[in-house]
Amino acid sequence: MNRFFVFLFALSFPLTAAAQGDCYHPLYNKGLSEFNAGRWDNAILKWKGAKDCPDKPANNDLDSRIRKAEKSKSDEVAERMRRKEAAAAERKRQAEIDRQQRETASAVERNRAADKADDDAWDIIKDSRDTTVFRRYMEKYPNGRHAVAAQKRITELSGDTKSTKNTTTSIVPSTSPLRAGDVADDGLVFVKGGTFTMGPASEHKEKKLKKSENNDPIPTRHVTLSDFYIGKYEVTQKQWREIMGSNPSFTKNCENCPVDNIDWDDIQGFLRKINTANPGKNYRLPTEAEWEYAARGGSLSKGYTYSGSNSIGDVAWNPSSKSKTYSIGSKKANELGLYDMSGNAWEWCNDAYGRYPSQAETNPKGPIADRYDYRVLRGGEGSRTTDRRKNKAKDGDPGLGFRLARSY
Repeated sequence: MNRFFVFLFALSFPLTAAAQGDCYHPLYNKGLSEFNAGRWDNAILKWKGAKDCPDKPANNDLDSRIRKAEKSKSDEVAERMRRKEAAAAERKRQAEIDRQQRETASAVERNRAADKADDDAWDIIKDSRDTTVFRRYMEKYPNGRHAVAAQKRITELSGDTKSTKNTTTSIVPSTSPLRAGDVADDGLVFVKGGTFTMGPASEHKEKKLKKSENNDPIPTRHVTLSDFYIGKYEVTQKQWREIMGSNPSFTKNCENCPVDNIDWDDIQGFLRKINTANPGKNYRLPTEAEWEYAARGGSLSKGYTYSGSNSIGDVAWNPSSKSKTYSIGSKKANELGLYDMSGNAWEWCNDAYGRYPSQAETNPKGPIADRYDYRVLRGGEGSRTTDRRKNKAKDGDPGLGFRLARSY
């Protein structure tokens, strides 16, 4: 009997060892493999399983390895969070850089546009003999690029070093041997300077409140002009094509019709080219005051409502035929021999559009252009000599044309 129990005891010993081998060693070694592969959660599970195996020898190494795996996991999570935060911070930094670059580019563009507006305003008034326009420039551009020059012109024209009075320079009487209405070799008509009442006058028999087509009250004022030249006719499609190489006109197949469908900026390109081809002429658009004075007949004016007659049919085409233009010079001329100033195309003037002042002025250039850059239109669709419209300088529409002018 004793031998039988000894035999059973001997058989039980390898079973315990087998259990130990099947549980402890494989889990321990698998934990090492998972740890070395960086899979901390799997390593912790294996080692905890090995630690919980029955009948294994005590081994404190498992506890330290579990702590090490848990720390490695914590460090990895922390590193992952650090990298994520660093990436977010980098994205935010780059977004801020992009925003600053956009703002800088926008500021540069705004400054460029402001400088251009400043330069354009100065180009319009720089040759004026009227202190008013320079004072307006100083009000709008107190720190402008040409503020020093404007202040110098005010001082020169007013004779007042403090520039405290708004004076109007008197005009030198014309000494030209030419007579009003004489035609120069380039086809422009000589207009002898003088003083006239600009704006709706009593001969137009209007209501007391006089307004333009754009509903702006129009005061009358005394304006004095120097001698100048203005086109006998509007610039034709043929003339435009010869200079610009194209014909944008709305009215087709009529080379003797006024060029139309052009904007104020297009005309500046035409002027640059024609002046390059004709040095010394310095062609330009007429000022609004010059245009009205010439349309009224200048020094030969008979006070007609329309340019050359009190009957619209004598001097203009049917005002209901909007946008359509007709061959130039087909109607009656005015007192100076100018055609179509009450209706063929509406004609661009050089001036920016605005309410002009009621006080007397000499050779006015009009207000300084605002950011919308509206320009004056005169003389279309059977209009009276005082009617005016406005259009944005960059908006060319059917029925909008022009005629040339130049200083004497």
